[in-house]
Amino acid sequence: MDYIGVVLEDANREFSVHFPGLPGCSTFGATRAQACRFAAETLTVHLERFAMNGSPPETRCLEAMRAEHRDASLILVEPTALAN
Repeated sequence: MDYIGVVLEDANREFSVHFPGLPGCSTFGATRAQACRFAAETLTVHLERFAMNGSPPETRCLEAMRAEHRDASLILVEPTALAN
């Protein structure tokens, strides 16, 4: 399952990505590409934590995300597979 991430650029031209509905699930990078790459890894770790607790996070619809985050870019992020 893919999740929608919110990409923001700060005054220093650095980028952050966070996932509404997943408390604490955020990352950043010096470039947009780097932040997006880190987002997949961060999302994976958070989803694994939720799975261990037996409470999967709720997903949010794209239209609602667009309405809430008009000044941000949205990306679709697929969790990565972590090596055991």
